[in-house]
Amino acid sequence: MQPALPRPTQLLVFAGTPQRLGVSTDLLSQLYQERPAFRTLWDDYVLAQLGLKYWISDNSAKAELRRFEYLQTLGELESEIRAYLRHAWDITREGHSTQAEDTPAEILQTLRDEHGLKGPSVYFAPLLPLVEIAWLERSPNDRVIKFLLTSAEYLCKRLSDLASGLDVVPTRHLLAFVGRFMCPEHRPPELQRLAGLGRAYIKGHSSPRLVRGRERLLWRCAYQVAHSNNERRPNWAQWYRLLDLLPRETNGLESEALAHTPLPALLADLERANVNR
Repeated sequence: MQPALPRPTQLLVFAGTPQRLGVSTDLLSQLYQERPAFRTLWDDYVLAQLGLKYWISDNSAKAELRRFEYLQTLGELESEIRAYLRHAWDITREGHSTQAEDTPAEILQTLRDEHGLKGPSVYFAPLLPLVEIAWLERSPNDRVIKFLLTSAEYLCKRLSDLASGLDVVPTRHLLAFVGRFMCPEHRPPELQRLAGLGRAYIKGHSSPRLVRGRERLLWRCAYQVAHSNNERRPNWAQWYRLLDLLPRETNGLESEALAHTPLPALLADLERANVNR
């Protein structure tokens, strides 16, 4: 029987991971050296990252399910790491403030005041996480652009229905949103911040049931958008954004089927979803 491989003695870290957790590499290294429990947790996290990276490049039939399994594992381990950091160091991490969260109205005002979304174009906030996912590819392809445009048109229709037929978002605002986020030659700036505001807006409703429905719909759309790039599977950056959007109790087999669902088929879900009530 061969002896077990020794655990690494130095912190192994993927680029961008400290920023995700809101801590410095030096602090992670200190925890890794001084806390055996954290060292074991971190090694498992790195192994899960390596596993996902391996299966990203695999084209076999089972690869999609394995990728999703590693994504779920990363989500669970990341939650444990964040909890450990809170308990051990009482760290106030960037992007995870303990202050009260903004209300949906405050988020829309931030989009107007700080990010230049004019007038009713702020009501496209639920689409911003999808726009960011799309632009984590070199540039969105025609399939993704058409889906985003149709989703924006649906939101316009939905808002009009809720307002008894009033034209809540005039066509010029739709065209301005499309021109800014879906047709430029280069990736629009501030997309990460804008996507974060979009996610916060979706979670801001007072009804937990409605929030869960919105999050599930966002996940389904984001998962399919990421699988509609030129490689037909998400790249490394897109997997990490999917990790941020992963709802609890998501079914891996369902997601595997969703990866092969044509984007237009998801529009039926939009027609049934009360995303703006």
